[in-house]
Amino acid sequence: MLLNKDLIRKEKNKAEVFKSIRERSKGEFSIGIVDSDNDAIEPFIKGFKIEQRFFICEEVELIKLENYHYYIIQLHPKEFEKWIVKFIENNCGKNLSEFGYNDYKEFENDSKVIPEKLYKNERFISLVNYVLTKHITSDNHINKIKVVLKYLIENTYTADIKVLKNG
Repeated sequence: MLLNKDLIRKEKNKAEVFKSIRERSKGEFSIGIVDSDNDAIEPFIKGFKIEQRFFICEEVELIKLENYHYYIIQLHPKEFEKWIVKFIENNCGKNLSEFGYNDYKEFENDSKVIPEKLYKNERFISLVNYVLTKHITSDNHINKIKVVLKYLIENTYTADIKVLKNG
């Protein structure tokens, strides 16, 4: 989203995202992005306490973990793929077939592959690039998460959660 692939790691599921934060971050700044999956997040944050938790907008929830510069962004609806489809349909007047997909399942399957294969998938990359470049100034959930990520990354150890909470 911020054109810096070095900042991004793709993990298999929510448990792996939290494991990565716990084992790789070692107290340093970290952001994890997870789907809501209609389950509680608390079982995944073993050993951490939630300091702050609030919605940036209907689709983006921010969770700050206590005593660390760890942030969790939880996406609603529960699947990233549905999040993207909602954006292209509601904000762009497009559908998956315009990007070469026969149906949602085909798009979902493309998104589940390992990053090395994903980066070589032209139709998936085309769709994601379209999402990241269209309606760049509109008030939508894609731009809201970009603003949150940009702020947190630029203010890694000095981020003021009130700035994000008050929008």
